[in-house]
Amino acid sequence: MPVPPSRRRRATGLLAALALGLAAFTPAAASGRAAPADPVVTPLALPDEGYGFSGGAELLSRSPQGLARELDAVARTSASWLRVPVTWRDVEKRQGSYTWAPLDRVVKAARARDLRILGVLAYSPPWAAVNTSDTAPPEDPAAYARFAKAAATRYRTEITSWEIWNEPNLARFFGGVQDSPEVLATLLRAAYPAIKSVQPGATVVTGGLSKTSNSTIAPGTFLTRLYAAGAGPYFDAVGFHPYIAGGNVVADSVRVRADIVGLYTQMTLRGDLGKKIWMTEFGNSTYKGGVTEQRQAEIIALELTTAASLPFAGPSIVYSIRDRGTNRSLAAQNFGALLTKDWRPKLTAAMLAD
Repeated sequence: MPVPPSRRRRATGLLAALALGLAAFTPAAASGRAAPADPVVTPLALPDEGYGFSGGAELLSRSPQGLARELDAVARTSASWLRVPVTWRDVEKRQGSYTWAPLDRVVKAARARDLRILGVLAYSPPWAAVNTSDTAPPEDPAAYARFAKAAATRYRTEITSWEIWNEPNLARFFGGVQDSPEVLATLLRAAYPAIKSVQPGATVVTGGLSKTSNSTIAPGTFLTRLYAAGAGPYFDAVGFHPYIAGGNVVADSVRVRADIVGLYTQMTLRGDLGKKIWMTEFGNSTYKGGVTEQRQAEIIALELTTAASLPFAGPSIVYSIRDRGTNRSLAAQNFGALLTKDWRPKLTAAMLAD
């Protein structure tokens, strides 16, 4: 369907604003100039749709005391969102039999702190998977839709935003499946009406896409193929993971900007101006080969400020709350933005203090 001229003019204006807005926000430390003596205290702006944190799968295995301490750290900021994995292979290990207790604890604790929840529906159990990978999509999209409907029914009032998979344009998070955009389209076509039958007002987000430099299929290409496969009517927002590397912040922010422009261009070409791009995961690791806590805080401030400048940006989600371990040589153990493994607050916690 041709896009009306009025919409084309609006799209052109928004893309121009995007190019100017993102170019304006680059921290002095990234440009080669000396970093300010005083660390960043607050971001220049926060997204209108709010921001939050992703606790990761480990959040579900926390003791009640540990879970409370992590979410209390989130509550001490001005965050309003928590991204929670609703992992199919853990919840429905045996077909038709559901284990909700770990999720129930997290959902109850999050809602007690007035945090809105984005549930990530991903990763097939062995009985449903198309192959033996832990991240494989299902062989039958209808089975995934039944699980999505079960989750939406269970958390009818607690979770009203759902992300369909995680980084499906990265082979290792989609079971190595080659035609991943077309397969994700089948999952969206199945899950969207299943969720809406229970929660008509729910927001369904495409699985957060990895940026071009990290992906198997570039995000713009992936979204183009998703539309071509007929998935356009079956999502309310596009998910994206705008990780900015710490080595050269300016160069990588330009690459991420190009990805965002590419995604929004595809959306405007289809007349999807009412849909937003949700930044559902970003952050930096403070391991030995990564960034300092100050640079981590600066980049998170940059990401949040950038999202605040975009009229089509949805919520922004920082990964993660707390370091997973104490080995400073492993990047995966040091993505905590608010807390170290031994509960010491990081600089980002002070920056975002409510």
